[in-house]
Amino acid sequence: MANFLKNLSPERRILLATSLCVMLSVVFTLLMPPQPGPEEQNPQITAPLPDQEASLRPRETATAVIQPPTATQAVEAPAVVAAASVQSGAPFDNLDPNLQAHDVMIDTPAVRFTFSTRGACLKSIRLKHYAEIDPPVKLLEAQRDSAATPDIREFWQKRIDEEKQRHELRGSQKIRKGDPVPEPFWVELIPQYEDTREHPLALHFGKDLSDQNLVYECDQATQALDAGGSVQLTFTGKTATGLTLRKTLTIQADQPQFEMEVQVSSDAGIKAHQAVIGEQYVLEWPDGLAHLPFHYPGAQEENHLRAMLDDSMQSPTLRDWMHKQAVASAQTEEFRYPLDGRLGWICIETRYFIAAMIPQGEASQGVYIAENIGQRPSIDTRMGIGLVTPLTGQPSKFIVYAGPKLSDTLAKLGGGLDRVVYDSWFGSICLLVEWLLALFYSVIPSYGVAIILLCVFSKVALYPLTYKQAQTQMRMAALQPKIAELKEKFKDDSQKLSQEQMKLWKKHGVNPASGCLPMLAQLPIFIALYRTIQSSIDLRGAPFLWISDLSLPDMTFFLPANLPFLGNALNILPVLMTLISLWQMHEQKKMMPDPNQAQIMMFMTAFFFFILYHFSSGLVLYWMTNSLTQMIQQKIMEHLGHAATPAARMATVAATNNGENNEVEAASRPDNKPFSPRKVARSGRKRVGKS
Repeated sequence: MANFLKNLSPERRILLATSLCVMLSVVFTLLMPPQPGPEEQNPQITAPLPDQEASLRPRETATAVIQPPTATQAVEAPAVVAAASVQSGAPFDNLDPNLQAHDVMIDTPAVRFTFSTRGACLKSIRLKHYAEIDPPVKLLEAQRDSAATPDIREFWQKRIDEEKQRHELRGSQKIRKGDPVPEPFWVELIPQYEDTREHPLALHFGKDLSDQNLVYECDQATQALDAGGSVQLTFTGKTATGLTLRKTLTIQADQPQFEMEVQVSSDAGIKAHQAVIGEQYVLEWPDGLAHLPFHYPGAQEENHLRAMLDDSMQSPTLRDWMHKQAVASAQTEEFRYPLDGRLGWICIETRYFIAAMIPQGEASQGVYIAENIGQRPSIDTRMGIGLVTPLTGQPSKFIVYAGPKLSDTLAKLGGGLDRVVYDSWFGSICLLVEWLLALFYSVIPSYGVAIILLCVFSKVALYPLTYKQAQTQMRMAALQPKIAELKEKFKDDSQKLSQEQMKLWKKHGVNPASGCLPMLAQLPIFIALYRTIQSSIDLRGAPFLWISDLSLPDMTFFLPANLPFLGNALNILPVLMTLISLWQMHEQKKMMPDPNQAQIMMFMTAFFFFILYHFSSGLVLYWMTNSLTQMIQQKIMEHLGHAATPAARMATVAATNNGENNEVEAASRPDNKPFSPRKVARSGRKRVGKS
């Protein structure tokens, strides 16, 4: 291996190093996802909010700078509550014990909201334009059978039973992309599991107090909104202790978000109740998003928590990190982690959907919530969020959005919320790629065809870089015999060898790095393509040929047993991609003087097979199309004389080895353009014939 690296040209060394860096980055991202700790998640702020007591942030503030909380401090009680009141639950007993809870349903053209007057909370959010995608039962059964612990096995069994019930309700009907979605197929965003204790929009007070059992009165009944319509719902709850809780929601049919105003007041003054309920409340979305984040291996749909603090978007917080903090703090039943900093927004996100809460003012701070995290299996990633707001008796306003991660929609909400869609340095390129996909889809309504056209378009757009790379490679190939002579001549003096190589490259106007720079320039585009195909909700449920969903592995067949690294789902597309890569490698092998290079390419082909096997079929389709178009492009370039054919390269080497390299040297000079590989090939064949 040492000799192989020593004999590599600088250009190939740069190319090999770049490829290895990209592969290591992909592997590190897949195997070790980011798990931000307190130092990443909580930037310091210069001063505490005036009405925020040390309840959610129980620490001493000897200076103006508040230090991030320790794990123990983060989970202490949000307020000191009188023990007798907590035990009796008296603070939130209904003034009228005869009030009966009921549901209020608001239908808009895109969403159905179901509110309950018990707690004035959201029981259900169903998206009418998106269909639930159930995984094959065989896949879930394989997950159940390979479960390492009984709780994971029980979890999968429940999911299997739920899916069978849905199949009985829905039948065998298939929803095509773009068709109206029947009601039984609408996506449900709020968890409907038996262990769900609280629903979104509940108010949490103190340590163990909330309004989840308080029955409110609502001034509106179930109704449907036409396009352009709006409705304002006011939920009013009165307690036996004299508290009045009011939640006012404004829903507009043409907007995906709704506005919310919360006011907790009392005729006796709110301070008279603060000794019992504390000096602040938490508006909660406590139990994550329900769009099953556990369906597919590699689907990457687990719940993540994220916030915008001090105008800086934080890294996603994962379930494993929250679990570690909860265990370290002995708070596995109900763990709360407060966020320090000026809060712009806070959200729960999955691969395609998001629930975000945006405070309209600077008085609120954020908190991450994990309910029953010690009792749930590790694959159950549901987590919650909350807005901590001072209890002043005055109304506080918020905006709540729950729906698909659409860049345009989230951008209108402001605060940089749209950045969660493409959390990348290449967000602008991702948006361009998304726009191109939509453009191609508008011409031919198939996202599979759109991905193929996108690949062809990128090849055409990047052709000048590819041409420059090919020219540099040909000139470097023409100089290889001379470089070999220098290596032999100065084999004991590496410094002198480097100096002579630089002189040779300068003499012939060749920059070895310029052959790799075009490839480096393409890397941001490839990464953006990967991010777009992985994150674009347009590909969710999009079929192509035998593939039922381009956002998931194609899962063409199911095997009776799990295979190592592959599972029981047989994905045909990665196999086709690998076969094409092997064919491509066979064609390129003719131009490889060193057999070690072929071994490296074989290793990389196998490596990418295992890496991409569980990726979305849309991404694998792009990769396979890229390999095909690259082979076709190479043949076209050889035909046009823009790249050397294998015969031309071999003839060039033969000619220079016989000392007849005048034409080669002329071809490598910058003043002799264009480079003609056919001319060199003919010259080389003549020299070989004479010898």
